[in-house]
Amino acid sequence: MLLLLAATALADTQTLEYGITAAGLPVGTRSLKITYLPGPQGEQRLLECYTEIPIAGFSQRVSGLSSDSLPPGFSANNAQSGERWEVQAVRNSGGLQVHFVDGRGTQSSQLDFHQVNTTSLALMDPQRALGQASQLDLLSAETGEILSGPLVLVGGEQVLVGGQSLAAQHYLWSPDTGPVHLFYGEQGVLLKTQTRVAGQAVELTLTQLPQTRTLELNLDLGPAVQEESL
Repeated sequence: MLLLLAATALADTQTLEYGITAAGLPVGTRSLKITYLPGPQGEQRLLECYTEIPIAGFSQRVSGLSSDSLPPGFSANNAQSGERWEVQAVRNSGGLQVHFVDGRGTQSSQLDFHQVNTTSLALMDPQRALGQASQLDLLSAETGEILSGPLVLVGGEQVLVGGQSLAAQHYLWSPDTGPVHLFYGEQGVLLKTQTRVAGQAVELTLTQLPQTRTLELNLDLGPAVQEESL
């Protein structure tokens, strides 16, 4: 689990708001808060993401700490139509220890880093460029399953954000569950994605131009954000 140790500190923050549509109609929202934390080995990023699709009765809260190039751990709380379940991924020396918890109990497994190279949350991190990657093996914060498929750079395109046209790099990822289109801006911010959430084909688009980082005072984050096995 992620442990936040209480203390007062200063940190830069950035908030990104997304609208979610299905067949061109608004169906939900996503909010992503990024807190940039100084650390002894460089900057770390605490990502906190909340997604809500009322028409599907679905909501999700997921948070995790992202720093190096390895897949970050995370904790995800999912709910749909009265059912609740959790997916937790804890970093350890061998890879990721994954726990899926629902009303029937807990299922746990150990994944090596050669089995998974990214997570749902990592795709939202502006500091994690896809670069020259040709394959994504993604640990899903929704299901706890690994989704794998080839990744190709389609090319440069324009994405409309807050009434302005922004340059983006368009990637196409093709897992067995269906194609996922990812559009990243010049600063690494995910501007738009076409994917599936709660079994529904949706499009998520940033609603306003990416905010600059702002200083947040009296942040209760502790001297360190730690990951600890359950």
